This record gives sequence, C-alpha cells and structure tokens, in this order.
Amino acid sequence: MNNYYDYIIIASMVSMVLIMPGPTNTLLVSSGYSHGFINTLRLILAEAFGYLTAISLWGLFLSTISQTFVWLLVALKLCASTYIAYLAFKVWHFSLDKEKSKIHFSTVLFATLLNPKAFVFATYIFPLTAFTVWSEYTLSMTAFVCALLPVSLIWVGAGKVLYLGNMGKRRLRPELFYRLASLVLSVFSFSMFYTSMKGILYF
Repeated sequence: MNNYYDYIIIASMVSMVLIMPGPTNTLLVSSGYSHGFINTLRLILAEAFGYLTAISLWGLFLSTISQTFVWLLVALKLCASTYIAYLAFKVWHFSLDKEKSKIHFSTVLFATLLNPKAFVFATYIFPLTAFTVWSEYTLSMTAFVCALLPVSLIWVGAGKVLYLGNMGKRRLRPELFYRLASLVLSVFSFSMFYTSMKGILYF
C-alpha cells in the first residue's frame, strides 16, 4: 500500500465489522455485566491476541495452500460452528451468580480464534501483501488494534449499562439478555454450519 490513508480505510472497515454482534462481543457484554468494566478489560487483550493470531493464520493459509486444500477450509468452518454452538449453550445457562457466569481469558481467546470475522478480515479487508511483506503486515495489524480497542470498550460498556439498569427498581432482567445472546450465537453457528455444508456440496 502506498500511504497511511490506506491504513485508515482498513481501520474504518475493521470497525464496521467488529461493531456487529458476534460470539466475542457477546462474551464481552456478559463479562461487563457480571464483573464490571475494569475487571473485563483483561479480556480485550485476549480478544486482540486471538484476532491477530487468527488473521495471521488465515492470511498465511490463503496466500499459500488454499487452492490445494479447499476441504480444509470447510473443515475449519465446521469446527468453528460447533464451538460457537457450545458457547451458545454455555451462555444460555449464565446467571447473576458471578462465580457461575465467570468468563475466562481462555474462553474469549478461543472464541475469537474461531470467530468467522477473522476470516472476513483476512480475505476482504486486509490486502494480500499484508501477509507477504513484513512492513505492511505490521502497519495493517497496528491499524486493526487501533480499531479494535474502542469498539471492544463500547461492548464492555454496554454490559455495564445493563448492570446499572438492574440497580434500584431492577427493570431489566439479565436472564433475558443471556437468552437473547445465546440465540444470537445459535443463529451465528447455524449460519456457519449451513455455509460449510454448501461448500461440501461443491466438492
């Protein structure tokens, strides 16, 4: 890429994708609700590390062996959809009990590693040269992190707002939020599974 304006475009597009609901954002909201804003900040580090790793692996895969091992791409999508279905089941059983609803660093890390958004970033937003030229890789990933941090803070803050809404008159029912979050994850998982099965039919 020729100038820094290209990286601003990358950061803008990344922000638009990250702001959409998904498995990682659901976990951030849930932790923000259950454990507060400050205690959830460490999970953003897990998200960042997970995305950087997943995007790098996808980029390496797509730039080297994607044409030879197309079946592997479908298998990875099936594994991702299965794991997200497991997360949907787990989120459904969350409660206000901080011990029962505790979200671990590893949970966010693996959810992000399997998040299909990483595939979108690697294939549609990052240029192929970002995975073949070290300087472009570094700048692209820096732009990504700069976009990720504010968006993640927004999702954590949303969880805190849900918690504050339950103070006093308790007009909000967190159980309903967890059920809704679980349904979102379920739809996400089914969509990935359906797409993967369509890919198998083309073999």
